Amino acid sequence: MSATLPAPYLTHPDTARVEGEIDLRHDEPAPHEALLAFAQCMREEGVDWPDPTVGDNGNLGFGGALRDGDIDPLDTLVYAAIT
Repeated sequence: MSATLPAPYLTHPDTARVEGEIDLRHDEPAPHEALLAFAQCMREEGVDWPDPTVGDNGNLGFGGALRDGDIDPLDTLVYAAIT
């Protein structure tokens, strides 16, 4: 999708100037796809990581697993998988 945007948007890193317009397309995966790939990678590393969920407010997350203590980010297995 292309759109003509005001000047402040011309320097945003996710945009590229194309023939006087801003090209809003980029090759990055959608946020849900990126979080799903992250969860799959963590499971491949041996961490019991849940798939991402969409909350009632539309926010993406991991169902509160980090907040509720189901996943300890300082656990050696988790830390090794992330780093």
